[in-house]
Amino acid sequence: MLKFSEDKLKYDLTKFLPMFQERRDADLIKINACLQENNLSEIKRIVHSWKGFSAPYGYPKLVDSALIIEAAVKDNDSEKIAAEMDVVVEYLEQKKNEFKN
Repeated sequence: MLKFSEDKLKYDLTKFLPMFQERRDADLIKINACLQENNLSEIKRIVHSWKGFSAPYGYPKLVDSALIIEAAVKDNDSEKIAAEMDVVVEYLEQKKNEFKN
């Protein structure tokens, strides 16, 4: 069984990390727009995809956030989505800094 952690990538995906980050940055922009438009179904679609590919890249907390956001979408809770997105933004910034070093 494969295990993923933030400290060590199981496979060498480091060369793909800049592209991964760019795509998450684009997701943040889309999610912000969706929040403004109250397009919760698109937010759910975006964060659902995070659950499948974030952990192998060393971003397991992004999976946790996706689960929280999906639950908030189900509850039609835009405030909770926005609050969790603040967590995501901070986490992605932290990860950018870690991979720069």
